[in-house]
Amino acid sequence: MHPANRNMAWSGEGLQPEWIDAYLAQGGSWIALRNTAEKLAPRKR
Repeated sequence: MHPANRNMAWSGEGLQPEWIDAYLAQGGSWIALRNTAEKLAPRKR
């Protein structure tokens, strides 16, 4: 999940979206993407 836009998410399957390439090229990290996804994931009850 993109740290700045919740509407931009990728399951990790299929082709990697262009926004991930752009995010990483601008200094973003895979760890930040993972942390955001974990933080914003729906909680299981």
